[in-house]
Amino acid sequence: MNTILSTSSLRSLFNSHPRKLLVVGALLCMLALGVTLAASAAPSAAANPSPTWYVDDPILYRAQAEPYDHYAVKDPTIVYSGGRYHMFYTGANASGGWQMLYSSATTLEGFRNAAHSYMSSIGESYFCAPEVFYFEPDGLWYLIYQDGTYGAAYATTTNIADPNSWSGPRSLGISGNMGWDYYVICDDTYCYMYNSPDDNSHRIYMRRTTVANFPAGWGSPSVAISDTFEGVNVYKSLADGQFYLLVEDLKDNRYYELWTSSSAGGPWTQVAEKWAWHGNLVYNGSRWTTSVSHGEIIRAGVNQKLEINDINRVDFLIQGTTDLSGTYQQIPWDLGVIRNYTGGPSPTSTPAGPTSTPSANLLTNGNIESGTSGWSVFGSGSLAANTSVVHSGSRSLLITGRTAAWNGPRQAVTSLLTNGRTYTTSVWVRSQSGTPSAKVTLQLTADGSTSYVTLAPATAINPSNWTLLSGTAAVSWSGTLSSANFYVETTSGTDSFYIDDASFGDGTNTPIPPTSTLVPPTNTPVGPTNTPIQPTNTPIGPTLVPTNMPTQGGGTCSPVDATISAPFTFDGTGTFCWQTSDLGSYINSWNLASLTVNGVNYTNTFAFTNNLPPKIGGFWYVSYTGNFPWSHFEAR
Repeated sequence: MNTILSTSSLRSLFNSHPRKLLVVGALLCMLALGVTLAASAAPSAAANPSPTWYVDDPILYRAQAEPYDHYAVKDPTIVYSGGRYHMFYTGANASGGWQMLYSSATTLEGFRNAAHSYMSSIGESYFCAPEVFYFEPDGLWYLIYQDGTYGAAYATTTNIADPNSWSGPRSLGISGNMGWDYYVICDDTYCYMYNSPDDNSHRIYMRRTTVANFPAGWGSPSVAISDTFEGVNVYKSLADGQFYLLVEDLKDNRYYELWTSSSAGGPWTQVAEKWAWHGNLVYNGSRWTTSVSHGEIIRAGVNQKLEINDINRVDFLIQGTTDLSGTYQQIPWDLGVIRNYTGGPSPTSTPAGPTSTPSANLLTNGNIESGTSGWSVFGSGSLAANTSVVHSGSRSLLITGRTAAWNGPRQAVTSLLTNGRTYTTSVWVRSQSGTPSAKVTLQLTADGSTSYVTLAPATAINPSNWTLLSGTAAVSWSGTLSSANFYVETTSGTDSFYIDDASFGDGTNTPIPPTSTLVPPTNTPVGPTNTPIQPTNTPIGPTLVPTNMPTQGGGTCSPVDATISAPFTFDGTGTFCWQTSDLGSYINSWNLASLTVNGVNYTNTFAFTNNLPPKIGGFWYVSYTGNFPWSHFEAR
């Protein structure tokens, strides 16, 4: 129903809001001219400072890609492109480090069964906390992240669906007030980078460059906000044209503050200290988290402007847990979606948002450079990475011990297929001995019925040369698809054979400029339940390790207060000198004023032991200075 604003109501508005003189004057003139003003033309409501958040069960679980996400899956960034969600995240591995991984699914629920892929093309010993967007001026996808090489780094690709296609790492070229959680948003003129420093100042810093100079040319950092913690995200809300800054704090478990500005670069005004926290969570399924920690809103588009439809109607992908106790590295984070609105579609609808030409390669580790990762045996046999017989790169995949002709290397592609779409396949194959004929097949099971599609027809192979199996085939099924397996087989015999440079896809993934309409998805709770554990409120370390570059110091410390050996953990204030011949496989620290090993600075830094300076007389000398009860050092 339209409501007409009367002259008296406008005068009342003027009397109560004298700053709106120009607006009110204009409205009075329009009324005098007989112009009808409809209530539907009014701007959207301001951000709700204390919404109810509806918590669905997790969609991405830890320990799915050993050892890279052994302890946790965390720090997600997500976009919807080419009919699929693409998620990049941090895995806390079994050796005590952080690496970056990728997963993809057509729906949010689909992540529960989707493969996890290690980002081996970047492949640093420490790289994490990603942000992904499509930078339209360059026509490239960008990953912004933190690493142990440059501190603030980036990688690029033209094919977001191929985790092996990223080129990097490359430096963002920033200095001063560095730390972790780098996040970029652009308007028409500038790109702004936000980050948390590693100086315990509880500030967020911002620097900017022009869109024309991105990703280089960053200016000096300035303080954006204070008295907070880490994990900043910034978005533009299309509903009201305002920018919103989300930042994580830890004064009461982990929770998110909300700030607003008319500019992507601030200045910022706080909307709510506790915008998303355990006090306003309502569970649709299991009570799997009592913290709202490092996450990202699912956006309306994919480009560098980071647009969302409405801050009062968001799907917020977060890391969550009920247990913040114990060693920080081993906190058991999972990923799930919370929503500050009701009435969303269930299960997840198909978003009507940004599109791109579909993926060039749906296979994980198609080039075999990550060994057997992503591959398994269809039937009987054994898989092994081989370095002596390769088509390209440094590895191929060898299958031995087959007991039937249909046995071969396999990848499950159930969640990657679109009914009725045509797919192109290419795989290089070579026999270890013998001259069988090999082919590529897709097994489909839908509504209990199994069928087979020949993706690449049978071709004779031999042990002397690589042979390309290739073909194009339409893939379709009736009913609900429950299983789909891509595999390489022979028409007869059980000869051992190699494969390399395998590709299975439906396009070239040239991105199309995205639109900004997205149907907000929801999740049907089907995940596992967790026994709630009351978390502690003891301040703990940063979401991700800082990246101080070690600098040479004076060697040993003295006098030696104690001799230590791994595993060793210390929390608290004071200055100490420890002597040790055993630091395990890694050291880590946070909230320290200073930490050196044989005089080399490792303050608030993760480092593998084999990267530490040489021992002095058979010992490392660890100099520790902590100013807080929650200052922390560990060797494991």
